[in-house]
Amino acid sequence: MAYRIGRGGRGGRRPVANAEVLRLMQRLEARLDVIEGDKQRDLDDASEDEEPQEEEPATQESAELKLLKQVLGSTSRPKPDVSNYSGGLNPGELVDWINDMEKFFDYEEMNEEKKVKFAVKKLKGHASLWWDGVQAERRRQNKQKIKSWNRMTAKLRGKFLPQDY
Repeated sequence: MAYRIGRGGRGGRRPVANAEVLRLMQRLEARLDVIEGDKQRDLDDASEDEEPQEEEPATQESAELKLLKQVLGSTSRPKPDVSNYSGGLNPGELVDWINDMEKFFDYEEMNEEKKVKFAVKKLKGHASLWWDGVQAERRRQNKQKIKSWNRMTAKLRGKFLPQDY
């Protein structure tokens, strides 16, 4: 579901209809065209001056331009919903969660470190507290954080699945 940032309501966000999203995208595209046109005119004007002026590196784009490019560059394909895992007593819940996460990772084509970071955000309650403890213990032992999805799932399975499962 798309959201519009604004005043009021929970955190200042409210649902936006798809037609309104398309209108907003068109307005953003028009605004981006204006900004890029202004930038090109400034470069053309600078080249006509007698004294050459330094061009701004592309990394110094305005915040507005970066945001517009980011919004317009993002795809409009729907993202699958991934549930949270809280470390419940049902072993099938963990297996289903891991399978759902792997399908999501395939869809998003994430690298290993991003997989772990995303999965950690989806841990809640007991599972989240346990994972924080695992990582803290590794830091105390001067070991690297777990950054591999396979290693993370092995730890989760070892903790939350019965040995005979």
